[in-house]
Amino acid sequence: MRRVLIVILTIALLLAGCGAGNKEPDPHPDWDPDWVRVHPHLGVETPDGFALRENSDALRSEGLYYASWYAGEERQVTDSEGKESTVYDAQLHVLVKVSETAEQAGADLEDWITIERGAYEAGDEQGLDAAGQTYRLLLLDSPNGDRPYPHGAAAFALCGTAAISVELLCAEDWPGEAEAVLRQFLEGFHYGFPAEN
Repeated sequence: MRRVLIVILTIALLLAGCGAGNKEPDPHPDWDPDWVRVHPHLGVETPDGFALRENSDALRSEGLYYASWYAGEERQVTDSEGKESTVYDAQLHVLVKVSETAEQAGADLEDWITIERGAYEAGDEQGLDAAGQTYRLLLLDSPNGDRPYPHGAAAFALCGTAAISVELLCAEDWPGEAEAVLRQFLEGFHYGFPAEN
């Protein structure tokens, strides 16, 4: 019986060792551990007044990475179809999609911009540079007033084969100025994508 236990323990230790060896090394071990890793090559500083709500790479196999932050108190709202959802004074969302080619990433980016323009009235597109990255900025407005987040701002960028969408949505009475808050948030992005990601 003792021999059987020793063999089982040895096999368990070997299997545990094999599993530990499969973990990918951190591509940026020198980065601040407080930065939220939305993607292995994108670290984001949590902005003042916001808290991390979700950070998911559940769709990593499809090249999708997502994180969100919130500001203010949580409350429940019901939409016109009777569906309940949790809202805050403001929410920040970051979505990264890595494609096989830069052309596909560009097509994804255009799709996201089209979706944003369909959901909100967006003014003229503006250019924005922050933390060494160039973005396409849209200011968002929903004049019909039936949304929990009637205004905000969104920025879109390409980084090699990665498409990046950053969105700030604000409640009517949130005191922050959407464009300024989004710009400040983007200054806390740290990119480390290789030339061909």
